[in-house]
Amino acid sequence: MRKAKKEEPEEYEVEKIVNHRIAGRAKKRIEYFIKWKGYSSKDNTWEPSSAVYIVDYFYFFISNLFL
Repeated sequence: MRKAKKEEPEEYEVEKIVNHRIAGRAKKRIEYFIKWKGYSSKDNTWEPSSAVYIVDYFYFFISNLFL
């Protein structure tokens, strides 16, 4: 019997971080409102920081908050 091949999760490219928020009542966490490259703004989604590899975009976003 052949084992089913594990599929890698699909990855999407971040175009920019549009916004951020603190979510959760008991356990606070940061979420980012992501604009996905190749998709319209209506497809933007809130994503937990743990689910998105956004290091470069994060620093760009944070630096622009204080301009």
